[in-house]
Amino acid sequence: MTGYAANGLYTLAFVLLVLAGWRTMPRLANALAPAIAVSGFALAVAALMQHALAEIVSSAILFPLFTLWTILIARWLRNA
Repeated sequence: MTGYAANGLYTLAFVLLVLAGWRTMPRLANALAPAIAVSGFALAVAALMQHALAEIVSSAILFPLFTLWTILIARWLRNA
């Protein structure tokens, strides 16, 4: 249950952050956001269902995309 709650809330916070800054953030970061949100919510649901394979697959998609998104945002903020 903690994996479901934590991943679901982290993803919800991410979605709210992206929605708040949608107009000003870099286009590539915005393009990555839907895939990050879907894989984050998929990870939360997989954790709730205790489905190990779905957790692995959703994590394998989520973490590289989120890492890339974070790098893009960090570079954008550094230049702002």
